[in-house]
Amino acid sequence: MGKSALNVLCLLTLAGVFVAFASPWFFGGMVVPFDAKNHFYPMIRFLAASLAAGESPLWSPYHYAGFPMAADPQSILFTPSLWPAALFGPEPSMAFVDRIHLLHLLIVGFAAFAFARTRGFSHAAAMVTALTAMFGGAIAIRLEHVLMTVSMMWFWIALWRLECLIRDGAIWRGLLFGLALSLMLVDRNHVAFLGAFVLLTYFGSRVFSLSGEHTPRSRIGAVVSAGFGGLLAIVLLAVPLILLLELASLSNRPAFELKEASFQSLHPAALLTFPMAEYFGSLRQAGLYWGPGGMQWGGEFLRMHRGMLHIYFGILPAALIIWTGLGRGALFAPGIRYFTALTFVLTLYALGRYTPVYGFLYTWVPGVDLFRRPADAVFLIGVSVSFLSGALLDQALRREDRAVKISNALIAMGTAAVVLFSALLLASGRDRLDTALPSLALLIISAVAVIVIIEVARKTPSFRGLLLVALISLVASDLALNTSGLRNNTRPPDNYLALENPASDPVFARLQELTRTLDPTGVPYRVETLGLGPTVQNIGQAAGFHAVLGYNPIRLGEFEILIAPGMQNNAANKRTFGAAMTGYESTMTNNLGLRYLALGAPIEDVDPNLGNHRFRLIETIERKGKTVYLYENPDAAPRAVLLGSGEVGGDVRVTRYGQGEIRLQAKTDAPALLVVHDFYYPGWVATLNGAPVPVEKDQGIFRAIQLPAGEHVVVMSFRPFTMSRLKQAAGL
Repeated sequence: MGKSALNVLCLLTLAGVFVAFASPWFFGGMVVPFDAKNHFYPMIRFLAASLAAGESPLWSPYHYAGFPMAADPQSILFTPSLWPAALFGPEPSMAFVDRIHLLHLLIVGFAAFAFARTRGFSHAAAMVTALTAMFGGAIAIRLEHVLMTVSMMWFWIALWRLECLIRDGAIWRGLLFGLALSLMLVDRNHVAFLGAFVLLTYFGSRVFSLSGEHTPRSRIGAVVSAGFGGLLAIVLLAVPLILLLELASLSNRPAFELKEASFQSLHPAALLTFPMAEYFGSLRQAGLYWGPGGMQWGGEFLRMHRGMLHIYFGILPAALIIWTGLGRGALFAPGIRYFTALTFVLTLYALGRYTPVYGFLYTWVPGVDLFRRPADAVFLIGVSVSFLSGALLDQALRREDRAVKISNALIAMGTAAVVLFSALLLASGRDRLDTALPSLALLIISAVAVIVIIEVARKTPSFRGLLLVALISLVASDLALNTSGLRNNTRPPDNYLALENPASDPVFARLQELTRTLDPTGVPYRVETLGLGPTVQNIGQAAGFHAVLGYNPIRLGEFEILIAPGMQNNAANKRTFGAAMTGYESTMTNNLGLRYLALGAPIEDVDPNLGNHRFRLIETIERKGKTVYLYENPDAAPRAVLLGSGEVGGDVRVTRYGQGEIRLQAKTDAPALLVVHDFYYPGWVATLNGAPVPVEKDQGIFRAIQLPAGEHVVVMSFRPFTMSRLKQAAGL
């Protein structure tokens, strides 16, 4: 069989394994849970509804009472690989969105295979690299972090294109690399940030550390081509990066303190999951987990579910690293040692607060302080382990019979003994030998089987093809079975149905009915939902409510100070109040136009300082076995008002309330301040009777313009992409 035909066969095999892995979502009616639904699905629903209605998706009135989606790195606006999920109708289903999301894993496998073949790996070694890249470590377990999956896909494509550039030069190859690099970085997340460092150091190790493989001229060509790619990436990234940096400077979190940033570090005990998928208990059954992630392990600052503490890459990488990597010294061979060092450095980074390395990097490496959760480095550890798996398999199959150095053999045996002894000691100390011993036995038996298959394949060329097929089948089965259909990445859709069809939920159906009554200016009143659970924190984005609260780690700084909602609104006792909205019984509550409250507890429990209040209990609704209290605020103010030094006579009417444009007709008897109770943010501009006028800030957060006496037409528009606006955002 020719190489091209064999390449196609390998890609088809990867596609087949992917379909088997994805069957719970494609055919079993399951969904990717947690943040994939709580946060990202409502974002996609918002984008889909906006496009279908011809509205601007750059600003959302449904999320934290107004939010600049154009600057939000989690808004999906700059994520073209997810756009298909929003382009085929205003209400994409959860199943459709998940399928688009999961297809990124298949492309990861294709790109990793192409990279490995470009590096000269055999087809078997390239398959192992691709399978480990698709399903090993964090990438398949942490599907909830949608944009990190996207960034990993573009990382592998960028790595492949970078290797092609290094080998063959050419400006067009540099531009392809730059395009992939920009698409990796455009979502501006932790994985993309670390990926950029990996690509940079990989380029340096390949171009400036080689001898004999490239001539000085080709090195210069590689640098020039990569330079063009880098320039293209800078051009493509300029706008989203400028807007993000401005949002960060105006937000509640321009950076993290070291203590907060290191909260979600990889616990050292979690390293035992590298060779054993179920050492700490089943990933499929609740209540059996006994590993790190709770108070008894990490104390006050470890708050991570087990999916973030799981780094299983399969039996093959563990066996090869010890047998060939350490036993034969292959980990330090030219062409391999970069990824050995990378694995070590990234592991130290992922361990975060458990070593001094992360603190040093936080202090001295620009950008590290913008992110929390050092454990995100596990995504990139997957890259280095995937490469090592393929490279070490090639080494094992190609090496000649020669004496093994005693020192290498002792290191390999000592490493294996340390792993087994640590696992036994930890399990014994926690009285968990009954659950840990099966994992240890499976590790030993599987590792021996893998080594035997490789050694027999090496020594018997006539059976090599058949044995390698068996080995690849073992790797594929091992990874797919241990990563697909787990509680961390697979749940029934029941808890999320309100996001897909808000009218099917009794609470949100009632809110939809209530908000059809508009305020005196013709705009829907605002709604606050609190204590209804994590799955519906962003229900406003999906249902079209003008919601005061939501779920987003990034919030406008002044909104956080004056309104003080906190990051989450899933628990009824978590509502905090701020300097202006000191409680529900406050002028700011009225000015927000907050008319309806859907609370998971009586309003007096949420705001103990309320006392005698004006809020009227409309009704109580039973939802999922809990009582939801629905209140009405009769004093909620209209969206736009006229203010003056004395009593101002006049009238305001909103003739169009769009997401990125508001048109008003105002009539006033005297000069007045027209206040629109929507949040002030750079990029909002206004015209008065067709002439530009400045937009002012009122009460710390609202937009306003000065009106002379008379009748006027006012248009407020969100224009974040104008050249003058971008220059201002960039500080030019």
